[in-house]
Amino acid sequence: LAERHLQPQGEEQEGNADLGQVLEVLHVRDGQPAGERADGDAGDDVADQERLSQPLVDRYIWSLMARARVRGVSSRWLRDLYGFALVPDKVIYLDIDVEHLAPRVLAGAGFDYWESGQDFLREPQLYANFTHYQDILLTEFRRLAQVYGHTTINGAQSISDVFSAICGEVEAVLAGMA
Repeated sequence: LAERHLQPQGEEQEGNADLGQVLEVLHVRDGQPAGERADGDAGDDVADQERLSQPLVDRYIWSLMARARVRGVSSRWLRDLYGFALVPDKVIYLDIDVEHLAPRVLAGAGFDYWESGQDFLREPQLYANFTHYQDILLTEFRRLAQVYGHTTINGAQSISDVFSAICGEVEAVLAGMA
């Protein structure tokens, strides 16, 4: 994917692009979100710049918004705060329930203070705190996906299935930019 769509023509790409955690695709023209050029001109220089300005971003603002909302920050205040952000062409949300998430977290670094909501929840056991926090956080992510029309992929699938689904979604966006 990266080699076909993100590599400037005539340049070789170094290293391998890891798209396994891609959650959002931004398409920027002349430093502005797609479709928002002030002059409306789609001159030849834009095509050259587009080839160099199609970033793939992991998380972007949605994680910040969801974490703030579950801690009691108002949706309106967050919209005002993050209203400057570029509007992505595609947001991909990997949805997973706590039952499938917990083993993955434990296989990695384990439960941490922030991902367990320890800063504002006071469950007597860390696991109870983790599951409570993740439940309310996942509910907020699902709400954001519904409100903003994010594409949802089942994150409980195998890594290769999730990766294939992400590639299909990203491929469709990049094909529309050609």
